[in-house]
Amino acid sequence: MNIKNLINEYLGDTELQFIRILENITKGNEFKVYLVGGLLRDIVLGLKPNELDIAVEGDIDLLIKLLSDNCSIIQETEFKTFKLKYMDIFVDIALARKESYIPKGSLPSITIASLREDLSRRDFTINALALEIYPTSSNYMIDPFNAIKDINDKKIKVIHADSFKDDPTRIFRAIRFSERLSFALDDETLKLLDQDKNRIAALTPPRILNEIVKIIDEIYPLPILLKLQKYNIFSHFLPLEKEINVLFENNISTISNWDYFILYLSKHIDELTFNESMNRYPISKKTRTFINNAYNLRRIIKEIKNSSVDRLSIEKFISLEAIIQPSFDAELCLSSPDEEEIICDLILRLSHTKVLINTQDLINLGIQKGKNIGKAFKELKYKKFQLTLKTKEEEIKYIRDSFF
Repeated sequence: MNIKNLINEYLGDTELQFIRILENITKGNEFKVYLVGGLLRDIVLGLKPNELDIAVEGDIDLLIKLLSDNCSIIQETEFKTFKLKYMDIFVDIALARKESYIPKGSLPSITIASLREDLSRRDFTINALALEIYPTSSNYMIDPFNAIKDINDKKIKVIHADSFKDDPTRIFRAIRFSERLSFALDDETLKLLDQDKNRIAALTPPRILNEIVKIIDEIYPLPILLKLQKYNIFSHFLPLEKEINVLFENNISTISNWDYFILYLSKHIDELTFNESMNRYPISKKTRTFINNAYNLRRIIKEIKNSSVDRLSIEKFISLEAIIQPSFDAELCLSSPDEEEIICDLILRLSHTKVLINTQDLINLGIQKGKNIGKAFKELKYKKFQLTLKTKEEEIKYIRDSFF
């Protein structure tokens, strides 16, 4: 396998330019620079990589300083990891390191290490590959854990038996990579996953949320979610019993796939349980408002189904008017197809609630300024929603009959 030829074939011009810059900087300096991880895995698979990861042995601060003439530093962490921007691409550069998880499942303690030690801390064998960038004649991939064999065998395999204990988020990634790449979980890896999946419950909510968002951002998230459910992973952080059947391709609204998924969950988990679960996670105010509106709308629809729309209280009407805005796709909140007719009727009625008389008309009729004006407009809109007022004359008559 001529990996350098494959790199030239599958990487874009900008990525190749950046690698050439790294080659030139590496000459004569006291550090070694390697392409690592998913980039090499994807190239071996004949896929175009969507990431550019670099590992460094030696003085990473000097390397970053030398790169600063060509790149901007977007992020730097205490663990000596950097995110750089070069032209229109982002590059992740990290000091070769080893990790210690004390206690198991916590964020790791980091110490400087050799490249081989760095590869041994990786999640799966297929991601434990490296290629030295300089000298440019190098065409030998560093593969201490038989990654190439596992890639060819289409296997997801952990590097050591404590992998999921050390970092339970790897359980999410194992299933995500398995479905994305159409790889099978190695028998021993599957056994360890089943043995250690209860450790997910001890993860902090932001770490769980981060993994779920990555899954939702995949091109085909549903098979991954179904596999999580098959292995009973959801039960450790979310009480969802019904089989997931969220069709992301049907999301033609303006909301994100993440909000679409959360909305789907809200249809199948009672409100109290859902809120107790979701309150653990750092969900945006916008998403929470969207979900609260969805639950409120479903309550209103249920009330209409049990009686009729004409018996809806003025308080529920005011709530409904606040919920169904042009930016709110009410049909996404439907729990069953028979509710579509109710939604259409509500939207039609709300479109007819424009009051024809104005504030001066109300004052001329004897309504005092202040709260009474607001109360009059609310009642007029409510009556128009009930389709009992159509003309301006009918509105005036209603005010005279109701307020005097």
